[in-house]
Amino acid sequence: MTRETGWHLHHIIRTTDGGPDTHRNRVLLHPNCHNQVHSQKLEVVTTGFRKGS
Repeated sequence: MTRETGWHLHHIIRTTDGGPDTHRNRVLLHPNCHNQVHSQKLEVVTTGFRKGS
């Protein structure tokens, strides 16, 4: 899925902060939700990958 299909890939731990570019460190977010995560500095939590793991 890409922006053309309406979903955005989001890195749980930013790659600029040392997060890996792997499927375990990515989630698909609705574009509006993705914008809110960044504009409101929200944390995305999943069951698959967490900071410090």
